Amino acid sequence: MLPTIHILLTLPFCFILYHYFHVSLLNNLIVFFSAWLFDVDHYIWFVVRKRSLSLKKCYHYHHPWPSRERDLLHFCHTIEFYIILLILSLFIKEFIYVFIGAAYHMLWDIVRKSYLVYYKKKTFLKGVRAGSTIMWIKRHYSPSKSTKLKTL
Repeated sequence: MLPTIHILLTLPFCFILYHYFHVSLLNNLIVFFSAWLFDVDHYIWFVVRKRSLSLKKCYHYHHPWPSRERDLLHFCHTIEFYIILLILSLFIKEFIYVFIGAAYHMLWDIVRKSYLVYYKKKTFLKGVRAGSTIMWIKRHYSPSKSTKLKTL
């Protein structure tokens, strides 16, 4: 999903947090930015994979979403990333708002993918993004393979 869509979907959510749950303006800003800035992992994946810093090429690589590749590692969209955010929120209060924003972001990614797979019959979307960093590493760098760690 494009960052502009995430921004537009997050604005009403932040409004509700501010007016009905009395979340401070600073914490609302944390939720707002964390709800769409974590898509930077798409760019990082592109830079590592294609060895290019071009934002335009990155956009065309991922859109129309997704690229034709399978098993993309967008690390900010994995379960381990969310576990780390929850653990950090135990020690640093503001990280709970980072977690809320990131979870809200992921919710809309799941809604969009579900819509495309089940209603638009875009079955090629299944298995495009890795859900777990550990499982992705296991699939790509298992000890049973005779090769050394290959690059992304």
